[in-house]
Amino acid sequence: MDKRQDKINLLLQKEVAQIIAQEVQFPEALVSVAKLTTDNNASELRIKISVLPEKFTGTVLKELRKKSSFLAKEIHRKARLKRVPKIFWSVEEKDDVYALEEILNSF
Repeated sequence: MDKRQDKINLLLQKEVAQIIAQEVQFPEALVSVAKLTTDNNASELRIKISVLPEKFTGTVLKELRKKSSFLAKEIHRKARLKRVPKIFWSVEEKDDVYALEEILNSF
């Protein structure tokens, strides 16, 4: 990817994380945007999230998919994109994230 695309991805990742934190509350889980990629014209967003504790992953993913159209409109408004992007959600499968969860649970 070129530098411009990387900057767009970073900007959108920050915006998405901020929108999720402010507009979609998950009191029992910590949700973070692990990775975000776009196609060349930002009409599609592929967002990978990580969820702690892991047992809430399905619930969080289901709720985010329900609110995808709202989130897409907010992203469009805040990032001033030409098109409203279609959002595809997935879960970041990282052993490090779940190792951190085990460490936190040991206290």
